[in-house]
Amino acid sequence: MKLKEYRKKLSISQMELSRKIGIPQTTYSHYENSTNEPDIKTLIKLADFYKVPIDALVERKFHNIDFAKFTDTHYELTEKIASLTEVQCEKLLSYIDGFTNK
Repeated sequence: MKLKEYRKKLSISQMELSRKIGIPQTTYSHYENSTNEPDIKTLIKLADFYKVPIDALVERKFHNIDFAKFTDTHYELTEKIASLTEVQCEKLLSYIDGFTNK
């Protein structure tokens, strides 16, 4: 898991983070060191805290998407795309293909 990378990116200590999500610091340390794995409830808390999907925390790619590289702008765009109709999505995809020269 990339927990340490996410935590360092926010410049927050293990103690601060563990307090914010309600777990002991030693437990969180075990997650970062891969000595132990969080349960689903803790994964949800971590994903919410870091504002990433659980897939990003467990380094799972979905349709070749590396969620760890997502920025807030990517998530904002994803939310807006989810509200589009199929026809609108096809038009947007066509535009993006032209924009990215694919």
